[in-house]
Amino acid sequence: MKITIKIFLLLLCTKLFSQEHHTSTISLRVTSSVTSCQFFIEISTSSTKTNILLKTKNQHHKTSPKDGNGLKLYQQPPSLINAVNTPLDTIESYIDKFDSIGLANNEFNVDSLTIINSKYPNYTKLLNNILTSSADSLHDAPNRIVLDGTSIRIKINHNGRKSIQYSSSPTSTSNPKIYLLLTETTSLFKTLKKNYYLDSKPICGY
Repeated sequence: MKITIKIFLLLLCTKLFSQEHHTSTISLRVTSSVTSCQFFIEISTSSTKTNILLKTKNQHHKTSPKDGNGLKLYQQPPSLINAVNTPLDTIESYIDKFDSIGLANNEFNVDSLTIINSKYPNYTKLLNNILTSSADSLHDAPNRIVLDGTSIRIKINHNGRKSIQYSSSPTSTSNPKIYLLLTETTSLFKTLKKNYYLDSKPICGY
């Protein structure tokens, strides 16, 4: 009987430990075609806490190329990126390469914070909503045309499910979930960290 109880308690602790250390991630890449503003958000959340990393391009810093060929590729991406029949995986690999080149050849302000989920229930609920949303619910409103604006790529990894979504200049009406995710996340940094590059004005409009 004692052995059975010990086994039960061991299994229970193992389950609780697994739940505690299981994390889901949300990655955001935000780029403005008008102002050249760019920032990245990496969110890692578990059942108890959430870690957020923010990288914001310093637009006042003059680019100092570390890789001439790479920087040229970054500034003038190949035409296949815009080709209609280009496979999504190919486009994604190029975007990742461009991002790594951009991060290496530009100066970024980097900051992070950790929040306890129970103290920020509304934000935690928003994250859970994003993580469990269907792909369709994260799409922009139909019949909306944006010629020049801010492009967002969002990567989600939750319970073994991986997805990539895109949005163009999301607003509270065109794509409320992604818009809220952007504004609420930057708002956390403004409130908790009071960063000078966030307090002066919104980054890329958010």
